[in-house]
Amino acid sequence: GALVAAVFRGTLAKKRRARRVRYVKDGRRVFANGVFSQSVPEVRGGGVCMSRPRVADTGEGGGSAPSKTEAEKDKAHERTSAEAGGHRTPATEEQSPSDRVPVSSESASPEQIAMLRRLGLNRVQVMGALKHDMVGSIDPRAPMRVIKYSTFKEHGRIPRSDDKITKKLSEIPDDAKVGFISHRWFRPWHTKEECEKNGHVWWGKAHPDDDAGTKHRLICDGMEKLAESKGWDINKVYLWIDFAGVEQDDEELLKAGVASLRGYITLCDPVLIPASAVPEGAEHTVDMVPGGYGDRGWTRLEAMSMYAVSALKQVEAPEIWVAAGDGACFLERFDYVLKELPSKGVLFSEEDRAYIRGHETAFLEQMKQAVKRNGYIAKHTDFVNEVAFDPKDENGDLVASGGDDKAIKLVNRRTGTAVWNVEAETEVKSLAFNRDGTMLAAGGSD
Repeated sequence: GALVAAVFRGTLAKKRRARRVRYVKDGRRVFANGVFSQSVPEVRGGGVCMSRPRVADTGEGGGSAPSKTEAEKDKAHERTSAEAGGHRTPATEEQSPSDRVPVSSESASPEQIAMLRRLGLNRVQVMGALKHDMVGSIDPRAPMRVIKYSTFKEHGRIPRSDDKITKKLSEIPDDAKVGFISHRWFRPWHTKEECEKNGHVWWGKAHPDDDAGTKHRLICDGMEKLAESKGWDINKVYLWIDFAGVEQDDEELLKAGVASLRGYITLCDPVLIPASAVPEGAEHTVDMVPGGYGDRGWTRLEAMSMYAVSALKQVEAPEIWVAAGDGACFLERFDYVLKELPSKGVLFSEEDRAYIRGHETAFLEQMKQAVKRNGYIAKHTDFVNEVAFDPKDENGDLVASGGDDKAIKLVNRRTGTAVWNVEAETEVKSLAFNRDGTMLAAGGSD
């Protein structure tokens, strides 16, 4: 037995020496095998060089073995059964909402089990936040209800809650993809006089689409294109949209659904924004979406929701997509920048501000904790040679970085998520914005 153990330790040590994992400790950049070390300055412009890494156990003098505390944390990290809602396997660094795992609990309802399956696996602290602060915010009186995409399309218009064509999460396949539709209502007025005064046809009640069904067609075109680009089976795509997913005729249930918003979006895969016109300019941020999308409190909150959930789950690029134009000829990923908070946005009803502020406070706290706990999400895989602040951002939150991994990233330093990534042909040695931030120049080894 001692001989077998010795051989195993020797083999493991060789594997560790073969790995050349870089990490930073006490201001020094080190190869895990201890052969090379180099002093490096600390980059505080957004932490885009690398997140707070674990020190590698090298098995030899040049490295540094994990402390007893770190080892205990690793063991605790693997014991996710209770914390992860009955998951019986070690948590992984990242998983999308649809990476399902079996869940069983005698006391859990079908809806609770379905929600936990959509969360997949993640770190213990992340699972706690997702379960209690996000999904835990869903009011049991207003369980998440979604529409199968094919049903949505065949319906011919955006369905209302009283059409009764939605399904609970427990009634859809485990591998389904759920898209969250974030939009401004075209006809938010509650009287015929107000509606017609604003140039629209009165439907009998407030309605999110125009009389021609323009938004319904755009949602269909955009979702089909997005599913095709992602390789999703369109027959397993479902949608959440407020008009159908939140009870419209019962005031108490409507309020319960509104209060459950952050839980709903936590369980979705992408956010799709049907825009009233094709966005102009190079800035792919939601505040630039036409039609006042970035001005409204609710739409700001919905975009912020996916952004915050992505930061919590350690997803580098939040899945926020904007569709516009005939046949969704424009379909591109957009970013959310914390320029103006949702609670400061324009609202149709001032009573909604308290709901928005409650969700907003929870999101901001979770983003702060995610960065503190995990470091920054967007990271380079090699040395970073240059960083530059984006002059368009008055708050100094957007930082560009380039390095030896042949990548240029623009990162929001408050959340550590990537606004965009560009693959270069060679190692990036220098970066410079022009005065107004509309152009970025890069210099490389070539």
